Amino acid sequence: MHSNDADKPSSNTTIILRKKLEESGEKERLRKNLRAQLIKCGWRDDMKELAKDIIRSRGVTRATVDEIVSELLPRGRASVPSHVKNSLYQQVRTFAQQR
Repeated sequence: MHSNDADKPSSNTTIILRKKLEESGEKERLRKNLRAQLIKCGWRDDMKELAKDIIRSRGVTRATVDEIVSELLPRGRASVPSHVKNSLYQQVRTFAQQR
């Protein structure tokens, strides 16, 4: 779900929102909720298996943490289910509207 540039908040607005999320404790609550949703839908287990596959393919002694992360990160982000992303976006929007 992509929006056009007119719908995107300015960088200053984003900075303020991040600060308010952090100060209020909402950021940590959102993080815990996101983690629980990712575990519930099986995403976390999928990422663990993918990491194991990467290590196996490179060899345990030759796979570096940086290599594993560089391969895992984009695939992990791309595979977060839409319903989980939408839920997080909606929670952030609701928080922003209340402030």
